[in-house]
Amino acid sequence: MVIPAETDLGYQFDPPCRPGHPGYRRLSAWLRAAPTQRHYDPEVVQCPVLAQSGDPELLKIEHPWPFAHSFHVGAGRIVLTDRMAKKVEAFTFGADLAIQSDPTATRCTFDSPAPLFAERDPDALASRFVAEAEVVLAEKRAAWDSRSSADDFSRRLASVPPLPLYLACLTAMEEHLKIVPRADRSAHEIQGFIEQERSQHSTAGYRPAQAAALDELLARV
Repeated sequence: MVIPAETDLGYQFDPPCRPGHPGYRRLSAWLRAAPTQRHYDPEVVQCPVLAQSGDPELLKIEHPWPFAHSFHVGAGRIVLTDRMAKKVEAFTFGADLAIQSDPTATRCTFDSPAPLFAERDPDALASRFVAEAEVVLAEKRAAWDSRSSADDFSRRLASVPPLPLYLACLTAMEEHLKIVPRADRSAHEIQGFIEQERSQHSTAGYRPAQAAALDELLARV
């Protein structure tokens, strides 16, 4: 069953990576044949994926869904849009997408070993962290595009496994934030979160202090 009897939601972020963490392990979205008008009712889900050819493309999912039911999602934004053009957005460093569809609804489930960040409040830590991550990735894209063919950066970025990419981005973001003025409280809060993440993953055996640099990861794939 695509929609469990006890579920009366349009989307759900769950579970959190750990108590108090701004990121989640999973995002589920339900595209119904008819809106419930009891909550946010997404009509379209869009996300960056790797096509069978190995090229990056933007996948647009609607109900009903008669096509492939599993995809590799690359780093970037997942966008839910309802019938009134209202959007709910999330950011992923890469995820596995499973799609289930029946006559009543289509369910999209994004699972990732790296945090998924919900962008519900622009002032929240999650949104500010994502904004900083996107700045770092945009700078890497500009440098990469200056010496390679079109779409090469997107293809390579989508091919890097989510957790190594996340750890490499933490290091790149930390370096980028060193140039931010000392009085910038937001930057200091992001730096504090990055330090916590590096410590947490080191305890779990991932040794982020020795993680590959972002340029190195991109060059490998």
